[in-house]
Amino acid sequence: MNRKKIILLPALMTLFLPTLCLAAASYSYTPMESIPGFGKPTDFPGYVLAVYNFGLWTIGISAMLMIVIGGFMYLTSAGNASQTGKAKGVIFDALIGLFLALLSWLLLYTINPNLVNLPGVSSTSEAPGAPGTPGAAGTPGTPSGPTGTTSGTSAACPDSSSTAPIDYSKAASDSNIKANPKCDNFNFSNSNGVDPKLLKAMAQMESSCGGNKGPSSAGACGLMQIKPETASGLAGHTVTCDDLKNDDNLSISLAAQYIAKYSSSSCVSGKDAAIFAGYNSGYACGSKACSGSKSALCPSSDCSGAKAFECCVNPGGLNESINYAWNGMGLINK
Repeated sequence: MNRKKIILLPALMTLFLPTLCLAAASYSYTPMESIPGFGKPTDFPGYVLAVYNFGLWTIGISAMLMIVIGGFMYLTSAGNASQTGKAKGVIFDALIGLFLALLSWLLLYTINPNLVNLPGVSSTSEAPGAPGTPGAAGTPGTPSGPTGTTSGTSAACPDSSSTAPIDYSKAASDSNIKANPKCDNFNFSNSNGVDPKLLKAMAQMESSCGGNKGPSSAGACGLMQIKPETASGLAGHTVTCDDLKNDDNLSISLAAQYIAKYSSSSCVSGKDAAIFAGYNSGYACGSKACSGSKSALCPSSDCSGAKAFECCVNPGGLNESINYAWNGMGLINK
């Protein structure tokens, strides 16, 4: 009975722990101790999410250990029915605990992804970008959205049947978009010719101004959420996830370099909204990138003369890019 409680209690905690932070999303918290493998998140939701993920790791490792112990007990039982039964019980309990932990995460995500992707934290639902497109390997993760923003896609597309291109300049008057003052603590001047306001907005959408520097589920790290392999290609030497998490100036500089590499292309044409959409979805717009699953900068098949992220009709998987570009355009005007 005690063994079952030990296995079931952490599993049940993974179901209820994320909900504890929903009423305290704006609470600022500075932890005295770091969470192993997750550093020291700077806000309460980030801290709870780190504890939650650490709990999942712990359950997985503990279950594996108990399965090994149970297997050893079974092999050394020498036909003793009582010992064999105990061994089977240990293995069964470990599997049940692991199953409950995974089931709790799945239930929370099915009910509302925000229960595992907590407010103000960029975490579990990152899209790595359009596969096979230039720059897509380094496309940063999905934004959690600026503080106060509910749905940039809904604001950008009040009429989902309209074939008129989205007017992203209207995002400046969206009162739901609020700048996070924490981003004022970073220096975005090392911008490789990229507007520092763009980088500042991206920092808020990518990591909540450093509230969660990853690694994300897609492997992106740091203030600007860049994959280490992409960062290494830009820097010309090996850059690790820890390098990106610990050096904000490096993260900013490489993000600016990444944007500058593509912002002058015909796909972007110097448009701020396109820069935001490309950072989220990938900067390619050639035939290979535009076949199958479209990148945000591909031509729209429903809105004449517009790019895919500029059209509200059948946005498909580009809801994130529309949301990202709308929030970004609002933030640079705040």
